[in-house]
Amino acid sequence: MSWTKPHQAWSILAACTIAVAILTLYLTDWFALDPCYLCVFQRLLLLIMGVAALASALSAGTRALKHAPQAVFMITTCLGLTVATYQSWLQAQPMGSVSCTAGSPGPIEQLVEWLGSRWPDMFLATGFCEETGLTILGLSLANWALICFTLCAGLGGWLWWQSRLGSTHR
Repeated sequence: MSWTKPHQAWSILAACTIAVAILTLYLTDWFALDPCYLCVFQRLLLLIMGVAALASALSAGTRALKHAPQAVFMITTCLGLTVATYQSWLQAQPMGSVSCTAGSPGPIEQLVEWLGSRWPDMFLATGFCEETGLTILGLSLANWALICFTLCAGLGGWLWWQSRLGSTHR
């Protein structure tokens, strides 16, 4: 793939992030998993990243608002990295020593509750963040999400840097 065509790279990034979000839905159904608030929030972040990457692909050849969707992509990716790291840390602790539930719901829980009441198949949280659940190749889904967000941060950051470099040389 030629990296001189940023719209192709952003399009692939959009397709991959949306595909991962859809994959989480299928895994939840196939393995009868109970997604937690952090899982559902990461799913939402992946969808936002997909839309931002698609907007970046569509605006790659234009000057107007070229960097805005890329900035949204990077901010959302960094938030996803933070959430996936936290959830991976929670799952690495001895069972029963930590919990993601608190006395009053925080902003993530409130957002997920609101979304879950509108679209339960996509956003209903029924599990606990500290439970590992399904493991694939010895890694929990939170670990896989961390890998996904890390790869997206690396590629998205590189593409953003390349586009900013290209705009200064015109």
